[in-house]
Amino acid sequence: GELEEKWYTVLDTSEGAVILHINSNTGLRETGRVFVSDGDGYKYSQSLVDNVRSPRGECEFDKVVSLQGVYLANVVVPDGPADQGYRKAREAAAEDVEQEAASGAEVDQKHGRGFGRGRAAKAAKEERTIRTVISFDKGGAWRYLKPPKVNSLGKPYDCDGKPAEQCSLHLHGTTSWDFYAPFYSSEAAIGIIMGTGNVGAALRFEPEETSTFLSRDGGLTWLEAHKGAYIYEFGDHGGLLVMADDLKKTTQVSFSWNEGESWFDFTVSKTPFEVDNIITEPNVTATTFIMFGTRDEGVGVIYYMKFDSLKFPACNGAWAADSVSSDYETWMPSDGASTEKCLLGQQVTYTRRKRTSQCWNGEKFERPVVKKRCSCTKEDFACDIGFTRGVNQQECVYGGSEMMPERLIPPACSGAFSVSAYRKVAGDLCEGGWKPELVEVPCPASGLGGGRARYALVLALAAAGLFCYGRGAGAPGAPGLGDFSAKPRLLEPAGLLRLPLEGAR
Repeated sequence: GELEEKWYTVLDTSEGAVILHINSNTGLRETGRVFVSDGDGYKYSQSLVDNVRSPRGECEFDKVVSLQGVYLANVVVPDGPADQGYRKAREAAAEDVEQEAASGAEVDQKHGRGFGRGRAAKAAKEERTIRTVISFDKGGAWRYLKPPKVNSLGKPYDCDGKPAEQCSLHLHGTTSWDFYAPFYSSEAAIGIIMGTGNVGAALRFEPEETSTFLSRDGGLTWLEAHKGAYIYEFGDHGGLLVMADDLKKTTQVSFSWNEGESWFDFTVSKTPFEVDNIITEPNVTATTFIMFGTRDEGVGVIYYMKFDSLKFPACNGAWAADSVSSDYETWMPSDGASTEKCLLGQQVTYTRRKRTSQCWNGEKFERPVVKKRCSCTKEDFACDIGFTRGVNQQECVYGGSEMMPERLIPPACSGAFSVSAYRKVAGDLCEGGWKPELVEVPCPASGLGGGRARYALVLALAAAGLFCYGRGAGAPGAPGLGDFSAKPRLLEPAGLLRLPLEGAR
């Protein structure tokens, strides 16, 4: 039969492939499956199941925009406990907004934060089982986030010897925006990601269980920046991090000039206020920020912060990185598996400020980047049509004849037939090295009729405007079409784009 789509979201098109989130089950509107296309945007294979989605189409799936091929996502564990706490939090927040509106107060619909956050979050004592996963190869494989060794107080996390399903790092995504800041990255801040969440078996919604975390290597490793939930922003190409308490009224702001190795507090107000957001200019290259919020009496406040008053000198030696006299070092992103430190078939060497260099990059800083191709490994390949890869798994496993399109099954199939279990990730530039071999899979037991599944999604071109929210911690936003362009042969006379979702079940 045909896969009857119900809701869909275009997650990303910025890297030569289309990533779609599709929900086809009316009973699970708040989850969906993620499909990734080939380089033509025509054939789609399943990448991730049970991806968190809101009824409005916001998906907890976000690109680490400073690096190619790196994505963060949240998934629901189907057999986990009922999401009572999650729903309680949503209902409490909605009730508080209604009460504010009924009392004549102005409700901040644009930013969607601040109203009932404390009450809503405290109501969440039994959260649904949500876990955070990361992909370093454009959805080809997913793994859980590696937890920090110690917390911000120096006490160890008790994760040694435990499987990742029981002890990993989990971060809030865009659907938690009413309560907590989502995971956030910026194109100019190479490798830096911040988020709020916890270490454990699943994501927690209680404020007392929530901390703020930071990665400076593209999500490979993490540290706990601060206990509690904070709202954050970057400046000076990632050389300056600024954050403030996101749940409790405060008079202070915290900042770090050494990528979270140490944090410094300063007082901005004698009167406590609730912080709504911290923003800076779009390129996050300046050292000036605006923080705005609300006091008890409902009066809005805005603070303008200039960190150039720290009088740091300009950094030197960008073209002599790694030398003793230079303020800069070289860094190569990696998934931790490749000895060559490659992502998407390339070894990319970035120049970034040394963590201990107390200086400013400056708004006009141009980051030197050197690229070279790598030998192919299994990490450069995603599962081909009919095969799936579970979280924390490298092998592609046959999903059964229900996931195999009829056109790939021999007409007179008897016993078994040979297919490829892997295909190169779209946009991967590796050369030589590992090559997948054909594998034998059994022929369908009952031929090609009856229960054989054929999947296709007819996507109106006008629906290209339906994008997933979540560009940054500042506020949810919509990613653009990027550099992807569909080939003319995809267009049908009716003005529709027909996308075969092969590998679905």
